[in-house]
Amino acid sequence: MFTVLFKAGSELSMLQNTIPSEGGYQATLEKEMASFHERLVSTKTADLSSIEAIYVPNDDFLDAGVQSIFPYLDSSIILSRKIYQQGIMPSVDILSSGFSNTLTPKIVGEDHFDAANYRAGLAQKGGRT
Repeated sequence: MFTVLFKAGSELSMLQNTIPSEGGYQATLEKEMASFHERLVSTKTADLSSIEAIYVPNDDFLDAGVQSIFPYLDSSIILSRKIYQQGIMPSVDILSSGFSNTLTPKIVGEDHFDAANYRAGLAQKGGRT
């Protein structure tokens, strides 16, 4: 969905004869992302969760479109073409998928928090575990 929004904004910039920002995206991209995400909130009577699938052009995480979304994510799961080509399923890159705002002892418990950090340490030392 966000890829469509980025592309539509970029095409709209060209049709309106305005100069897109560096990387070809509309100059208002970050404002539009903020506006969209501020509507995704929980209330006293209901909780809202969203799962956002984001296409990363040429596997470039520094792409302006990708970078405009990361501040709004609580965690990420990165799928890897390289791992997929090795025949490993699911093709999750556990080193790149490492951040999570909800992986705290208070939220997941001390045992799960310690196990997740131990596993990440093993993966960083070499090999998938």
